[in-house]
Amino acid sequence: MVRQGWLFLVALPVCAAALLADDVFETAMRQLEVIEKVADRAELASTGASLRDSFDVGDRQQTRRLLALVGNAGRPLAVRTTALDAILAKADFELGRELLGWARASCPSTGARAVERNDFAVLLGRVVRGIGKTPGGGSLLADQASLSALKAIVACDAASPETRAAAAELIAASGAPIAQRRDAVVDILVMARTSEEYPTSYILLMNESALVRLRDALNNGIESGEFHYMAAAVLSHVGDVETLEVLDRWSACSTERPSLNRSIEHFRWRILVQRDQKSILEWITAGRGPVWLDHYWILRRAIELGIGKDELKSALESYVKNTPMENLRGRFRTDLAETAVSLGILRQGQGL
Repeated sequence: MVRQGWLFLVALPVCAAALLADDVFETAMRQLEVIEKVADRAELASTGASLRDSFDVGDRQQTRRLLALVGNAGRPLAVRTTALDAILAKADFELGRELLGWARASCPSTGARAVERNDFAVLLGRVVRGIGKTPGGGSLLADQASLSALKAIVACDAASPETRAAAAELIAASGAPIAQRRDAVVDILVMARTSEEYPTSYILLMNESALVRLRDALNNGIESGEFHYMAAAVLSHVGDVETLEVLDRWSACSTERPSLNRSIEHFRWRILVQRDQKSILEWITAGRGPVWLDHYWILRRAIELGIGKDELKSALESYVKNTPMENLRGRFRTDLAETAVSLGILRQGQGL
């Protein structure tokens, strides 16, 4: 009897704590469910903190109630983000995957109201920025279903460019096998025909099979006249000599498109200029005038190819010394110096 009494006394506080947590959760949920207009941000933040503290990691019942609130377009955006933050704080592997699945399935159509698309963009950005930090985030990002959801997020046109880029970075840096990450990244590159923006993490995943797919994407557009800028950008970045032949075919059929011809020549130059380190250093030293993107790209590529930072600094200083001032006016000289600092070629505070 004594032992049973002790067990009762121990169990009583535990049960009381659980009931108290349930009460706190219900109170916070009722507050979120009735708010029509957020007037007091501090009060909303306090409600969010109460929510996060009132349920355990992986609690499906409470999390799914919160997710229903997140998906309710009739609630104020601040309320929905508060509920979403609570989910992200307590999502284990399964709930994290469920959250990514919700994000994938909820991308609004192009015909949706602007406010709906804008609100979803905010929520989606929060999911992508927070999913890797969830309790189940590490293993979640090695999961095939999660990679597929992130690929769909990259393709969602309601997502902001920053969110798409962040989702793509999660794929490239995930714990999934390298072949899966590479396939996912190439899929993204092939989808992004008109863009030329790609992170360094993509370049690190390229191999011959990936380059073949990108060459095919570039070549297959000749008949329709749809130039694949992303494929050309990545292929020229890595100096893929076989791409020169594809670019020649494009040149032969684009004589009436001056802008495209300039792009083709630019991509051809990127391949040829990196034939050896001497070519790169000579171009940086001589330059071709204030072509900002050329300088930014060639400095970045030189670092990737292992050219010494002292050599690059010397080449930049020679370029500035030998270039007419009219070619260095405006922000170009400052931007060039800032790029050199960001790449570690110059120290913070140094100029050109």
